[in-house]
Amino acid sequence: MSRSVRVFIGIGSNLSQPSTQVLRAIEILKDFPPCQYIKHAQLLQTKPLGDRSQPDYVNTVVEMLTFLSPQQLLDELLTLEARQGRVRGNNKWASRIIDLDLLLYGDECVESPHLVLPHPGISQRGFVIHSLYELEPNLVIPGVGSIKSLFENADFEGIMSL
Repeated sequence: MSRSVRVFIGIGSNLSQPSTQVLRAIEILKDFPPCQYIKHAQLLQTKPLGDRSQPDYVNTVVEMLTFLSPQQLLDELLTLEARQGRVRGNNKWASRIIDLDLLLYGDECVESPHLVLPHPGISQRGFVIHSLYELEPNLVIPGVGSIKSLFENADFEGIMSL
């Protein structure tokens, strides 16, 4: 790939001082050589998806530029998660020390066994909609529509600014 692509990466944690874990991930991404950090949204405290008995999450979204392909970037994000202590299990909704989700990769749509872009959960996750709208209120999500429209119709119950 010869041109840089704007990407949005979701960050979340609900273990081991979640705010500290999210801020640590942001600092790692700021110094991440294959990407150029642009900015991040405010930190949000959110209720867990799936198993509601687990602790609340802290979430944000980071905007960056990269020359990596979508799959290369995903592989790098998985490596960064592991370095920060993430252990992946079979439970999709389990608590986690850190979660890095590739939400958007430019205007690309990808559907493979390991990667779907745009991230399929964008329109169902109020914290992602809130953060994307904060970062880029004129954003258009391929195959989904404008972030403004999603924001105007989103459910933000249980989401608090930190």
